[in-house]
Amino acid sequence: MFKSYFMSTKIILVLGMISIFIAACGNEESAEHEDGTFTLTGTTTNDENDLLAQAFFVFEEKIEENSDGRIELDYRGGPETIPDNEIGDAIRSGAIDFTVTPAAYYAGSAPEGLALSYSEIDTETELERGGIGLFR
Repeated sequence: MFKSYFMSTKIILVLGMISIFIAACGNEESAEHEDGTFTLTGTTTNDENDLLAQAFFVFEEKIEENSDGRIELDYRGGPETIPDNEIGDAIRSGAIDFTVTPAAYYAGSAPEGLALSYSEIDTETELERGGIGLFR
């Protein structure tokens, strides 16, 4: 069960990366720079210092590391930048490329996101087994 948990976590990370690339295709700001790098813009639905918002910065580190610096993430801010109820429209319009938000916020329009919430073990057990450490 522990091994399958980490495998599913890796799959989720890959799917997240793919969704960012797909979203970036429609945003002119995320176009390729002359030096061959891409910059993707993102926000969080929580204040920058909130524990949930820290996922953005962990993700940023992993993306930049795994792309050898060819993909950069530009943090535009939290709810003070774009209110929670306007995030979907901001992504659709190309104002930002992606957001880090609880999947439940958009369960009606993107129910697949709820699949990320299902786990066979509780959060405390995941932490004890190093589940969060996988993303660091």
